[in-house]
Amino acid sequence: VSTQSTGVSRYSVCGSSLEWVGNGATIVDSQFYRNGDHFTSMMWSDGLTLLHADSIFDASGKLIQRTVVSGNSFIDNSDVDFVTGGAKGALFEGNTIEHFIQPAFAGLMLDNFDNSQPGDYTGAVVTQNTVSCQGCTYGINLGPHGWYMSNNIIGGNVTANKIADAIFLLNVDGAGTPSSPIAVYDNIFGQPLSTTKCNQKSSQFVVCPQSYVHPLSPQPTLSVCLNGCH
Repeated sequence: VSTQSTGVSRYSVCGSSLEWVGNGATIVDSQFYRNGDHFTSMMWSDGLTLLHADSIFDASGKLIQRTVVSGNSFIDNSDVDFVTGGAKGALFEGNTIEHFIQPAFAGLMLDNFDNSQPGDYTGAVVTQNTVSCQGCTYGINLGPHGWYMSNNIIGGNVTANKIADAIFLLNVDGAGTPSSPIAVYDNIFGQPLSTTKCNQKSSQFVVCPQSYVHPLSPQPTLSVCLNGCH
């Protein structure tokens, strides 16, 4: 079990300002600030890269230590502000993602890093995060297919997040399976950036038909697969 609290990670380039592997993680009340350069190829940097951090359960399935990422501030990171490759039972709550001087490809992303990580979000909850991602391609991106055509991620519950200012505020592309759908409901949408990318007009809520979402509310504003678009 490991903890980062009230830390500051800033001005890193080429990868991530903090890459984490380990179950039962607690990352709270920290700042990830202006890592990487979005406008220079291969100089991008994530704020927080949580490669694989399941909650800890005993042999009977009882929760021992929950992975928690909460109360953190992500500002002007250049690749993805907060991205994870698998976090069963985790809680991602009350984080703030803002962009003022450079965009990112996404504010928050549930991924599997091209099948190099499990992409299992069974029992995970992503809630009450505020994403104001000015100029980003995605505010919140669920699934890997905007980058690569790896397996769909599984599970997860994404609800009550506030999202604004990205080109596509919430994108579901490569998420959920018939037996392990992702739940996406009651998120709060502001206005997307008024522009066009990958031959699509900006939109609040995009769901690729190859994803499996239940429950799903409200209905998507755009039903299309933005494969390879970031």
